[in-house]
Amino acid sequence: MIADFDNRYTLIDKRWQTFVAGFYLVLMCVQYWPIEGYGTSLVKVFFMCLSPVVLLFTWRFGVYWKAIACVAACLSWKFTVAIFQETPFRPESLAYSVAFFLTYLMFYTLVYNGCFTLAQARRLLEALMWAYIVVLILQQIYSLAGGGELEILNLSTARLHVLKCQSLSLEPSHSGRILGVVFYSLLKIWEFQKGERLTAGELWTKHRWISAGFLYAMISMQSATSMFVILLLLLYFFSWKYILPIIVVFMLLPTIAEVTESHELTRVLRVMESFTSGDAEKVIAADGSASYRVLPLLNTLRADFTDSKLWFGHGIDSARNLYYQSYFDPRYSYLPGVKDFGLIDYFLSCLLVFSCCILPFRSLPTIMYLAGVGGSTVSGAYCWGMLMMLTVVSYFYGQNMSRNGVRHDEQA
Repeated sequence: MIADFDNRYTLIDKRWQTFVAGFYLVLMCVQYWPIEGYGTSLVKVFFMCLSPVVLLFTWRFGVYWKAIACVAACLSWKFTVAIFQETPFRPESLAYSVAFFLTYLMFYTLVYNGCFTLAQARRLLEALMWAYIVVLILQQIYSLAGGGELEILNLSTARLHVLKCQSLSLEPSHSGRILGVVFYSLLKIWEFQKGERLTAGELWTKHRWISAGFLYAMISMQSATSMFVILLLLLYFFSWKYILPIIVVFMLLPTIAEVTESHELTRVLRVMESFTSGDAEKVIAADGSASYRVLPLLNTLRADFTDSKLWFGHGIDSARNLYYQSYFDPRYSYLPGVKDFGLIDYFLSCLLVFSCCILPFRSLPTIMYLAGVGGSTVSGAYCWGMLMMLTVVSYFYGQNMSRNGVRHDEQA
């Protein structure tokens, strides 16, 4: 009798942890603007403020000091900058950042408490993928019919192309990043369930519809970011026996872009070419939109590393205050967060990302995250949503490696 009661109690604990973790992951990956707005979502703020309470409940099932130490290091530095900076700042900026870190710590604890099975994680991510695909198709049908803004479908403002819709995020480039990480996470989960890496043929045979839906969404939403993500995901299937066809494909990309008249693929190729030149003006000329993400990386790499402000930052809200001054162009700034908190904060953020979120370091998610959001832990919900998905993958990667007796630093 007591054993049955204990089993039921454990099952209830497991179920609420699974529900909470799934809810927060979806919350961070979706922005429904009719309710949440275009900027800071009060809905997300409300639930992030509840995360410390949830965290206290989860700690009775397990405390994970690595994550706690990384989060504590990041927050300690941010508070240090706030204490010693001379310029005024908004306390809510710091509180907002703290809320994201504590929410992630809560999510990490739930995941490493074993809240997800492989099957549950697969169903959750497949549902998220299909939700993005279905909403995008409905938006495109409405747009093709001549409609404009439609709140119930999360469709906002007229785009440059009738198919250029944002699905469940605020803009197509966000959706491209999110769907890229969702699909990569599914690739790894399918791989863990199978016991070995999937081939392209097996992917098409066993997961044809969701793969086709993913490719349709990424290509049809008319986002250069989506095209770049697709090129990155091709690396999952990399094998030295395929090196010759891969080289041929990459050599033919300019011809493919010209024949298909793909504006987005052409943009990607121009940005890649201009980035290797290191010339800011060439990057801007190649793609004005992409330059906002590419140039900060170039600026950081070419910065004066003897400047103490580069390491310690200019203080909270420095980047925001400059942004609202008409003469400031954010493309000539540094990576996200560096202007405010300095490179020390950036490296502490990388410590968190590559200790808790992305394992092992030598893996495709490292490239995806560095290229997607610059590798930082910015106060953006969709960025933290991607980190949550990669945390789930890293958890199962560790479980898989432990069962097979393989070292955790091997290529994923």
